Amino acid sequence: DVPSWDNATATTILDNSPEAIMVVEKWAEPTVNPGGFIMYIINYTNLGLGDASLFTITEAYPPGTVYENSSVIPVGLVYTIGIVPAGASGTLFINVSVGVGVVPGTVLMNEADYDYWDGAANQAGTVFANTTVVNPLVTITKTAPGFVYSGQVITYTISYENTGNDTAYN
Repeated sequence: DVPSWDNATATTILDNSPEAIMVVEKWAEPTVNPGGFIMYIINYTNLGLGDASLFTITEAYPPGTVYENSSVIPVGLVYTIGIVPAGASGTLFINVSVGVGVVPGTVLMNEADYDYWDGAANQAGTVFANTTVVNPLVTITKTAPGFVYSGQVITYTISYENTGNDTAYN
């Protein structure tokens, strides 16, 4: 039997130059409720043989969100990481809040530009993460007989319905 490689991926870099080669990835939860929080996670790795210097990440927060905190203190919207040695990696965590008035169904598109000196030239790129605003809307009703006799068992019926656009938990 020949194994299936349909879902296999591999990356090979055959580069013996002394320059830095930065790989940057961004991730966020796919959904958020109005009034909730999004944590953006930016992972970076220097796969090159040289140091990456002047490494910065510039954020552009989506409308309807507000910066709350991060693992690196920004100056304005710029996060200065500095030098990333050959073979080193790191992670930047950024938390933003979502306004209570952001309409469910809105896609919050986040973009971050990165920039660094690879030892020979300036390099730049962009990473993205999108989060959709969702909102469960649960209604609960309770009914019982309007009239009962003393000693009679009362049966209550509790009904619920989610008319929102997301799953309600707990």
